[in-house]
Amino acid sequence: FKLSLFSQHQKVHFSEALVVCFFNQVRRGYGKANLLGVKSDNDDYSRVQRNLAERISFEDSIKSYREDEVGSVIDFLENRVWDGIVSATSCLSLESAKNKCDVIRQIIARRRLDWTSRILGSHYSVVGRGGSHKEARHDEADSTFKVGMVVYVNNWMEAEDPRPPYSGVATVNNVFRDKFDRICLGVSLPGGKSICCVPEGVISEPTEDDFVEAPRRMHSNWLKWKREESHPQKRESRQLVLEKMRWDSSHFRNLLSCNQSSSDMHSRIMDSLRWEVSEELLYLLVKDNRLHHPLNDRHWCPISMRLLTRSLHVVADNIIPTHERKESSYEDVLSACAEKLLVILREATEAVRNILALDKEEAKENFLRYLAFHEKSVSECGTEQSSRYYLKAESEVTPHVSVEDCSKGQTTLDENFYLIHQVLFVTHALASLIDWNNFNNRGEG
Repeated sequence: FKLSLFSQHQKVHFSEALVVCFFNQVRRGYGKANLLGVKSDNDDYSRVQRNLAERISFEDSIKSYREDEVGSVIDFLENRVWDGIVSATSCLSLESAKNKCDVIRQIIARRRLDWTSRILGSHYSVVGRGGSHKEARHDEADSTFKVGMVVYVNNWMEAEDPRPPYSGVATVNNVFRDKFDRICLGVSLPGGKSICCVPEGVISEPTEDDFVEAPRRMHSNWLKWKREESHPQKRESRQLVLEKMRWDSSHFRNLLSCNQSSSDMHSRIMDSLRWEVSEELLYLLVKDNRLHHPLNDRHWCPISMRLLTRSLHVVADNIIPTHERKESSYEDVLSACAEKLLVILREATEAVRNILALDKEEAKENFLRYLAFHEKSVSECGTEQSSRYYLKAESEVTPHVSVEDCSKGQTTLDENFYLIHQVLFVTHALASLIDWNNFNNRGEG
């Protein structure tokens, strides 16, 4: 991304840099973080954890924006990002591209744009409702002028009022009908005075010249109203832009069928998309507090992380469409997905029990690492100071035991902990994300 975008103080420029960074950043595997075990994007676990943190940061930033700021981000995506991604992910680009890695990155960007548009759309509808005017009453709906609006009163004063006729700006307090069924307005004047009944016919919209002697706050309110007059049209237009950015399953099927001779390319595209959709699922798990610190070896053992990865890919494969898959009813898709998840769950359960049943010390120490957690300590300067692998024991006095001590038969591992918290809990958390009544295989999630 361009650092120059950060040189300006308006939040919209920070938003543009945030979006560009979110779509383009790639970790090469060097720098200070690399000293702490953070690997490059070639390592799936490191890449997913970094991307999860960026997704959380991105949504938190968007949630702090006002309606006009969210609109600016949407406009930036449409004007600076959308056309380039569409062009780069066309069939012609796939066939003629010299660097296949760039094509894959663009397809991933296309999928990430779908996720981004949903985050933006969700927040945009919330701030749009919050910034819109209250529902108008019947009388107000019949009038051109609304409560809170700044208007111009043309030479009017009520007959029984001793004050001279008033000409100038005023703020609408209420809209009603008089005894002759005429629409009238109650207005507030500068200086705290008011007129209770002003016929709609003597009121017009003010101009800039009418605010020469008016309070500055009244002029600011008038400018705000003028801006908000165009908001409904802008909201509708931007919502259409966000809809346009949604993931198009039919386009992706056509893209895969453009160049069927390149099976390796298709395989790489599918694998990258499988991980991208897995990130989206993991994000939902973290956001809803269903799963904490996923794929973190301090909290999950290798068997558990492998179980989660395989399960995520099973669900992702049913979300990503392919040109080879035949159309199936969602009942069939659900059945196949559930069956595969159960198979993975059984294999993980058997793996835990088989490792705990091993007797040979040398073999046992090697296999015990599949149940181990990785604990690191960091020095004040930020470098890794020490590292050890430990297991969860049954003993409440010493719940953590090293792999070496356990392999010598000095302790008993907590089988229930591994089966429930490291195996069953992972599968349950992921399965709880699926709407088992409406899950489909059309790429809509």
